[in-house]
Amino acid sequence: MTDFLIKSTVAMGILLALYHLLFEREKMHRFNRFYLLGALVFSLALPFITVITYVQEVPQANTIIETSQLVMSPEVPYSTAKGTIYKPITNCIPYLAWSVYGVITFLLAIRFIKNVLSFFRKAKDNPTINIEGAKLVLLDEKILPHTFLNYIFINREEYETNSIENELYTHELTHVKQKHTLDILFIEALKTIFWFNPLLYFYKKAIQLNHEFLADEKVIDTTANTVYYQNLLLEKANVGTTFSMASNLTFSLTKKRFIMMTKTTSSIKAGLLKLAIAPVITVMMMLLCTETIAQEKISDIPADKIKTLNVNKKISQKQVDSLRKANPSVYKSKNPADYSQTKVSYTDKKGKIATKSFFENDTLAAKKDNLSSQIKNALSFVPVDKIKTMKISKDVTQQQLDSIKQSTPRVYKSNNPDDYGKMTVEYTDETGNSASRLFFIEQ
Repeated sequence: MTDFLIKSTVAMGILLALYHLLFEREKMHRFNRFYLLGALVFSLALPFITVITYVQEVPQANTIIETSQLVMSPEVPYSTAKGTIYKPITNCIPYLAWSVYGVITFLLAIRFIKNVLSFFRKAKDNPTINIEGAKLVLLDEKILPHTFLNYIFINREEYETNSIENELYTHELTHVKQKHTLDILFIEALKTIFWFNPLLYFYKKAIQLNHEFLADEKVIDTTANTVYYQNLLLEKANVGTTFSMASNLTFSLTKKRFIMMTKTTSSIKAGLLKLAIAPVITVMMMLLCTETIAQEKISDIPADKIKTLNVNKKISQKQVDSLRKANPSVYKSKNPADYSQTKVSYTDKKGKIATKSFFENDTLAAKKDNLSSQIKNALSFVPVDKIKTMKISKDVTQQQLDSIKQSTPRVYKSNNPDDYGKMTVEYTDETGNSASRLFFIEQ
């Protein structure tokens, strides 16, 4: 989840910065609309994209436990010498955080639904008039024209007295015909789920401003009287209220909108600006999506720098086909079950968190004879040939350490949590169900 949030947020930030730097001030509004929406979709999809780079030389890696130089105590598993059961202390912070997130998201979802229903309720409770594929909803309250889906909400008295200028009808009809409300509903739905991401609020403002650029452009093309339209907007400014999920006539009535009404952008310039997206996307893919299979051995990574170690038997057929294509002489089997992937997260020489992956073309069960006697003792509690994943992490808390020292004081002598790690083994038990066991390891 953390990886998803980091990658998606970084992508959103880069693409939004690119928009403000290159595109916002140019008259290429239709492209800008789909750029902003595409940037959001791409940013959310990016964390799920992995570009794996395989090397020609394959490391002769030993098992992940041996190369990590972590020692398993024979009394570490759940069952101690006296036969008592050790139950690890539950960390309540993640549950509390998810509970807070769930409550806030639920409340925002309720508000989102209520806001949507309020527009339909207004349309149902007030008289409507069909006009050019849209429906005018006549309200008694003093409001400026605003649009939601194919409904245009206007003041009833102004409509009956013909006080609403044709330019305003054109403006709102543009919102209806170009379906701008769908964009707003999309960004509002994202804000409901990812309410903690401030970039979404900037995206919404940019999307709504772009909608106004599009509507203004249509009015200018229809009336060919820019000055009159600008004066009309100034006259209507600060009249009535605005609605967060509707297209409002005077949204962001700033200097930007007035400048854009008279601005032109050549097709050549627009084309060159669009081409600038390609290198940015390429760089982001290289930085955020590329996973390199390292040439060096796992043992080349300093054990004290390792943060997490994962051995995963869930190898896809596509990965196996890529491995066999890159190294046909080494990866001979076509069966994904004959391979395992080791992913190592560690602190590099610059102090940054790095991740490397290593593929092994033999099973954990085949390595059983090469394991140390202490590791064999630990794995005797689980069927080795049924192991699906093995994870070693150095995130032992002081509270957990105090608990295991109390149960087996002669094994755990150090009082420093950094001297310990946790190994979680996920496997298939005798009944065919997924099971897991926790072991504490001492460096």
